[in-house]
Amino acid sequence: MKLPPYSLQEARKIRDEHNHIIGLCYDRESETSVDMVIVTPHDENSMNRFLMLYVMLNDAEAALSMDYCGSQYDVTVVSGTALAAGIDHCSLHEWLAGRGEDAKICSHSDAASA
Repeated sequence: MKLPPYSLQEARKIRDEHNHIIGLCYDRESETSVDMVIVTPHDENSMNRFLMLYVMLNDAEAALSMDYCGSQYDVTVVSGTALAAGIDHCSLHEWLAGRGEDAKICSHSDAASA
């Protein structure tokens, strides 16, 4: 299993492979659901800047391309929308690990070659 950080191509592939979690319960303590799975910068400072842009633009791809010039990415699970009162977010790896599913983060090509 490959852990973050990812290349942009890897992050997009992992995001696409995990879009099926949209609509599932975001956490066990609340009644919120997963609204998006998005590619984000990996480092904390860039992530914070990205989230500010994401909330302003309501567009993850635009927020990422406008400000981030790095090469290390993560895949983030989001509950709430940029237009709502706020958003909750965590790394896909953390989200799956919290459900005992951390082994499920791998691309299908990685699993086939293992």
